[in-house]
Amino acid sequence: MRKPIQRLLLIASLISLMVIGKSCVDALDFIGETVSGQVVIYGLFTDLDSTHIVNVGITRNFGLNQEGLDNALVVLVEENGQVHTFFSAGGGEYRLENFFGTPGKSYGLRVSIGNEVYESEMERMPEINAEDNVDFRFTTQLLADRINIPIFEAFGTSLIPNISEPVFLRWTAEETYFWPLLNPPSVGFPSPEPDPCFIQGMIEANRINLFSSVNSQTRTLELFFGSRNVDDSFLYPFFVTVNQYSINQRTFEYWDRIRIAISNQGGIFDTPPAPVIGNIRNPSNPEERVLGIFEVAKVRKTRVFTTSNEVPFFLPDRCRFVVGKPINEYPIECLDCERRAQGKRTLRRRPYWWVFQ
Repeated sequence: MRKPIQRLLLIASLISLMVIGKSCVDALDFIGETVSGQVVIYGLFTDLDSTHIVNVGITRNFGLNQEGLDNALVVLVEENGQVHTFFSAGGGEYRLENFFGTPGKSYGLRVSIGNEVYESEMERMPEINAEDNVDFRFTTQLLADRINIPIFEAFGTSLIPNISEPVFLRWTAEETYFWPLLNPPSVGFPSPEPDPCFIQGMIEANRINLFSSVNSQTRTLELFFGSRNVDDSFLYPFFVTVNQYSINQRTFEYWDRIRIAISNQGGIFDTPPAPVIGNIRNPSNPEERVLGIFEVAKVRKTRVFTTSNEVPFFLPDRCRFVVGKPINEYPIECLDCERRAQGKRTLRRRPYWWVFQ
């Protein structure tokens, strides 16, 4: 019998692309027995005037990791038959710009890999969103060794519209914080000012918040979006963006299966989770199991921010300039934005919404 850990495949290479103004691809967990050579496709198309992203890959090493494919042809298909071609950005990532969805219309995805063609079902973009209210708090968490650590939590409520048609929603939360790079005084001609560094990432990427109005009379929903440790990320303005995706029932059921599979990890006698299959098929080979989903969603973003004045904990500033201290004695993250980000997204321009009111 295989161990339970061998029943779970976590493909982290479908990276979190949490960029404001761009489509957001979650760190997606593909759960279940997989084999080498399975096609992996995940895409998100929204009503935002932004860059829409599709990831295309194939599982390698007995299904334990994924390799991006750069030789695919990826097109968006409108309900009227018009198509829009994505361009390859490398690493299995494909992007579509200067086009966005219209609520009420349907869209599909077609991906050609060699002689094989993979198609999603046509998905209608919903026409409504709920009204979110987002807040945050600072608290502590007691560890097993009786040490309290400072924690930041994001939570809120959602007012569900009272309409006759079913409402299906999911939420993700992301963080964005400013990280100034060390710029010590120079002798002689002044050195150029370092570019600003904004770092973005998911807050609890594997947390799946879902709601369905089917068989529910709830109109005010309490939500917990996630938590993270309080560290020097909070020395400067720290934003939380909650993305609410209004989706259709088929997409909701896909994410609900992902949620159930993630939680089904309790012990050796758990039923092995079946692979979660989405809405993408190979018409010429219906038996082929394709991992992933093409998601069509109407999006609403809600943002809150905090500053160091609101943090009730001491925040050490390891990058504070000290006269006479050699540069090589500062942590490398004080000098390098990417080293600080550790794989998270970095921006070198201030986001348009970086406004304090």
